[in-house]
Amino acid sequence: MKPKVLTFDENNRVQDRLRYSVEVDASGKFTFEILDEAETALPIPLMVSGS
Repeated sequence: MKPKVLTFDENNRVQDRLRYSVEVDASGKFTFEILDEAETALPIPLMVSGS
């Protein structure tokens, strides 16, 4: 799966054009990357729970 994702600023203008990349590696595990327009992998933000 490689869906394209747009992010917007507070004025609803496109800020970033990204692509999520989900693949299965040789051991059968899923890998996940967020790629910018130049296909450079970006840091993945930490998930924070609200508890």
